[in-house]
Amino acid sequence: MLRFMSQEKYSARELIGYELFLRELKEGQWVFPKDFGKFSQKDIASLLVSTIKSLPDSIQLVSLNLDQPQFIDSQYATELGAAQRDCPDTQIIVELTEHKYGINIGQLRSAASALQQQRLWVCLDDVAPVPMILP
Repeated sequence: MLRFMSQEKYSARELIGYELFLRELKEGQWVFPKDFGKFSQKDIASLLVSTIKSLPDSIQLVSLNLDQPQFIDSQYATELGAAQRDCPDTQIIVELTEHKYGINIGQLRSAASALQQQRLWVCLDDVAPVPMILP
C-alpha cells in the first residue's frame, strides 16, 4: 500500500501547500520505498490526484519529489500533466532531488521543458551546487 506523507509549506504564516513524500506500508510501518521503479507512473499520479482532492480547498500547491531517472521519464510528464488537469485549482510542483544518477544536463533540461509544457512547475530540491570554473 502507498500513501503520501506531508510537510507543510507556508507563505508568511499562512498554510499554502504541502511537500509530499511517497511512503510504503511494510510490516505495519510507513517506510521510504527501496525501489520506486516498482510503482507505475499512473499509480503515483492517481495517488497524487486522490491526495489533492482530500485536501482543503484553500491549499494552493503541492510538491512531489522525483529522482533523476523519474524526472527524465516522459511517462511521468504525461501522467503528472493529467493529474494537473484533474486538479486545476492546486498547482503541482515537481522537485528534482539531489540524488545523482549520472543523467546529463541536456536530458534534465529537456525533461524540465516537457514538465513545464504540461503546466507543472519545476524546482530543484536541495541539489548540491555543481563546481564551475569561471573565466
